[in-house]
Amino acid sequence: MGTISGNDRRKAERAERYDYGLKLSSGGRAIADVQIRDVSPDGVGVQVGGEIKAGQQLNFEFVIPGGTVSGVATVVWAEPFHMGYRGGAKFTSLGFFERRKLKRSLGGSSPGSLADTILLLVAVILIALVVQDVARHPYQVKAIKARLQGLSKPETGPAPENPK
Repeated sequence: MGTISGNDRRKAERAERYDYGLKLSSGGRAIADVQIRDVSPDGVGVQVGGEIKAGQQLNFEFVIPGGTVSGVATVVWAEPFHMGYRGGAKFTSLGFFERRKLKRSLGGSSPGSLADTILLLVAVILIALVVQDVARHPYQVKAIKARLQGLSKPETGPAPENPK
């Protein structure tokens, strides 16, 4: 384990991003002199001043235009070089919205993407169905509203009798 040899095992297209900042830590200790070599929605290539090893867990925080993205990555390969180590890490814990934010910042998913269009269309259809239902059955909406208001008011009437 350690270095990558022969074939490049990248599965996603990488982008060089010099406008990103990256903070790395492992075991609660910050890793010094971190430079991003390349980044994708699945992982990151780095150069660091300290030592990293294949299999090592890294906590990361990207500072990207418009916010931050944080998670956990596992070092897939690492090798020494004259200024420290360089290697590649795969994101192993990156939430859906965090990954989406990263993809957008990399230019892989624009606000007008197919997924966004589908989600917007579904939301519009659901809102239209609710509005249509309310228009057709206003008495039911009033009854539900009255029932909810009745539940929130304390009872002030006489106490029910207890038969023996």
